[in-house]
Amino acid sequence: MMWNWDSVEATQWLDRDIIWQMCGMPKNTQAEITAGRRMVNSVSFPYYLDLPYGWFNLRATYENTPEIPHIDAASAKNLLGLEAPLWTEYVPNMKKADYCTYPRLGAIAEIAWTAPENRSWAHFQQKLEDYYRLLSVYGVEHPATLKQAMPGALRAKGYSLWFNRRHLHWAGLHNLIDDAKVKKSVAKQQR
Repeated sequence: MMWNWDSVEATQWLDRDIIWQMCGMPKNTQAEITAGRRMVNSVSFPYYLDLPYGWFNLRATYENTPEIPHIDAASAKNLLGLEAPLWTEYVPNMKKADYCTYPRLGAIAEIAWTAPENRSWAHFQQKLEDYYRLLSVYGVEHPATLKQAMPGALRAKGYSLWFNRRHLHWAGLHNLIDDAKVKKSVAKQQR
């Protein structure tokens, strides 16, 4: 399987047996699917399990439509499934992994396996109590509660601020420190 974030221009040289895992929406995605390229759909940010519920609450995840535009039914068969990644740079332990993953993964699974005309947010909500019981049976100890997965405006803002702070610390702050070290080193060499 080949991970594809940006367009691959020389696709005629790539073996058709290479499966693409698409991130973003490369400009040649539709052409490659139509030409027979098999792909795993990773284009839906609401399916990124590590993103805070303040960005994509459970309902937004459930109601997201992951279809790739402008492909016919025959070409759609080349889509092998959906990806729901959990990037763990902000997930320090299993408690946080459970919280990020569940119940969101149940919503994503239902979208992947259910025809659009049979999907219903109201029906999904009715099944959540049974879903939480099933998670407990299988040892999932810390799923997000429905209140956490469907935060009000203030809680959603708090989740987003926490995530943005972590993101700034992880990427931005380290980059600022590294840039300062490089500038200091260059200044020393120029003396």
